[in-house]
Amino acid sequence: MGSNGAIDDIHSDYISIAPQTMMFTWYSIPTGGGATVHSYDSTKKWIKSFPIPNAVGSTKIDLPANTAFIAINVPNPNTRSGLCKLTVGDVKTDWTPAPEDKVNVSDMRKPANQVASIDEVNAKQDKIGYTPADDDNVIHRDPNTGAVTESGNFPELKVKGVSVATSDDLKSLEDASWHTITGNNESLSSYICLYKKNNEEKYVDLILHGIMGTGKNTILNTPDIQTELLDLKDIVSAPKEVSGRIVCLSNVNGSGFVEISGTKLTFAWYSTVLSVGSRIESTNSSDDTPFLRVTFD
Repeated sequence: MGSNGAIDDIHSDYISIAPQTMMFTWYSIPTGGGATVHSYDSTKKWIKSFPIPNAVGSTKIDLPANTAFIAINVPNPNTRSGLCKLTVGDVKTDWTPAPEDKVNVSDMRKPANQVASIDEVNAKQDKIGYTPADDDNVIHRDPNTGAVTESGNFPELKVKGVSVATSDDLKSLEDASWHTITGNNESLSSYICLYKKNNEEKYVDLILHGIMGTGKNTILNTPDIQTELLDLKDIVSAPKEVSGRIVCLSNVNGSGFVEISGTKLTFAWYSTVLSVGSRIESTNSSDDTPFLRVTFD
């Protein structure tokens, strides 16, 4: 999973898997965000997404027959808490920490005669040869407070030959990662949206899943009946154009085209009556993806 302690969501790489039943379980709920499991075919083309309800309990996932990979998005437990697990099969299991997070108790039970004393450690350290640091290439600290007394810059910093990322590098990585927002509005009783922003090419890709909150029977291109789908004000300040549409999963003829009004995405169903509780998702027939693409200045 890719993340660090400062990012609110973590996203897995592609995981090779055969089509089967899986079980996603929340043992405790995160303070924000939501989880989604995505299935892909053997060419890593998206097939289907499975949004997970934010409630303690298990959700059964039946992967499509042409599934070859999955990817998982979950809230970062370091910043948003929450305990969850994805398992193979349809039987709920108790939560357990990952093997790499467990402490090997046997290593803590060695007899005292097998543990080196401080004097032995110091004696071995004195025998280790080392080259004193070049004073011109170190950061100095106040001997009384430990505070850094001067600024420093280390271009192309490496440790054992491996490049070390700077805070600017990490900020750039965070900006290019997938992020999650959740909420509700006048059209949707709840929604979860994954988005990734490309600042160089000036566009945002969004994957939206939601539940209709109010029945709609509205006609395209009538501005006074376009209703809010998603407010982009916390993502981009000046959206220009949007491509893609919204489809109703419970009605194959249910389709709505998306427009921009200020910082908001709005939509209207085309000659289709939909009721409260209908599930909707984004799609883009121009490139056969689940993305809404928004360009911005």
